[in-house]
Amino acid sequence: IRTIIGEWADAGDIPKHENQSSRREAFNIVLSMTENTDRDAVKNAARAFAQEAFNGHEWFMAEHRDEAHSHVHFCVKASDRLGYRLNPRKADLQQWRETFADKLHDYGIEANATRRQVRGKNYRPKTQAQYHSDKRKRPLKHEQTRRTQEFNEIKTGIKMVEHPALIK
Repeated sequence: IRTIIGEWADAGDIPKHENQSSRREAFNIVLSMTENTDRDAVKNAARAFAQEAFNGHEWFMAEHRDEAHSHVHFCVKASDRLGYRLNPRKADLQQWRETFADKLHDYGIEANATRRQVRGKNYRPKTQAQYHSDKRKRPLKHEQTRRTQEFNEIKTGIKMVEHPALIK
């Protein structure tokens, strides 16, 4: 991975230092399936998906077998050979899901590309900051502020007035 990223940087395609550019020069994408899904079929379908979806863009993939569910990571260079840049929007992401599902069908895996809400999964996943905060067992700054306010309310017996927009 470092070798490829280094080659992209040496070619001037991506900045060598973070302060050289504020625009994204590569995208990281994960395709995953549930437990007990044929890992080789997922890998092959993911490769077929990338060849179609990222045609003209340089990309590489890594398959992980360290977790129960099959998943593949991609790193895709934002600019293609002609200078066209990937700029994925929600509709593009949905199209990618559908394309991946079609490729999985080609390898005999039953899959669909329904949105989380359609499947009845309305929870918001943890943000990366929340994940790392939980891992370190230290609250995020706003959580710590809220806890301090609640402690002070209990200690002093004076209830803080909630912001009018937050009152139900």
